[in-house]
Amino acid sequence: MESVEKRSDYIALKNNIQIAISESKGVSVFSEKELDLAGFYIKKYKELDKEIEKARKSIVDPINKEVKAINNSFKDLSSEFNAELSRLNEEVSDYLREKRRKEEEERAREQKEMEESIISEAEIFNDESVLDSIPTIEIKRESLGQMTSTITTARIKKWRVVDLDKIDRRYLIVDEQMISRIRKDYDFEVIQQPINGIEFYYEESIRSK
Repeated sequence: MESVEKRSDYIALKNNIQIAISESKGVSVFSEKELDLAGFYIKKYKELDKEIEKARKSIVDPINKEVKAINNSFKDLSSEFNAELSRLNEEVSDYLREKRRKEEEERAREQKEMEESIISEAEIFNDESVLDSIPTIEIKRESLGQMTSTITTARIKKWRVVDLDKIDRRYLIVDEQMISRIRKDYDFEVIQQPINGIEFYYEESIRSK
């Protein structure tokens, strides 16, 4: 492609600009006549600016059209598998959601069995002090992020309102920045929600290696 500075239209514009500058440099406005002369050159520079833009577009527009066509061609390639990619992502998400649901059900079952056992022990030995420190079973750390040879997931900390009536008035109107800062303090599976009416949870983000 020829250098822009070597094109005849570019050289002509540059020459016209230099001529206009050399002529207008001597203009100072002290009267109506000089005011008209200054107005003449202002108009001339605006016309030159339009010519510059016209020349620029004559070069750039065909290139932009070619670039757009190339970009669209490659986008068409991606669009051929986008639907299948979305389907697979949904399949993985559904599987992980179901897996986590089962893990939570198992945790709840084990928690209930443990609590019932401790309550039974308290009744047998007539010692209710053990009820004040019932431990909480957490989901195993390794199950919080799922990984295979080709898929890894990142758990993104999120929160959502589940019962507006239970939210402490300090958080109304819901201060998203404050709640998000509090959310960052919890790097583990949240069993006891710290803010009534808001659920802290993890959202699976699917990443391909």
